[in-house]
Amino acid sequence: MAFAKLGYRGPMDETEHATRRREAADRHELSALLHDDAAAYWDGQGDPELAELERRNAELERAGAELERDRASLFEGRADPPTGEPPG
Repeated sequence: MAFAKLGYRGPMDETEHATRRREAADRHELSALLHDDAAAYWDGQGDPELAELERRNAELERAGAELERDRASLFEGRADPPTGEPPG
């Protein structure tokens, strides 16, 4: 079975990976804000079930943003050249 590489744009160095992950985190944060707005809307419409689903979506988007930032930090750490001598 073959799998498509969604969003794959060819080889990248760690700095490029980190930049893309930080951009993805920003998109997740924006999406979370939109879900917050939707939750407020559904609360105002008297639909607590839909409001709660929107709040859950917002939490998931924030978790996605955190994951993307963690991934960016990993790539940034790999991009930094080692310093000093290895321990003895």
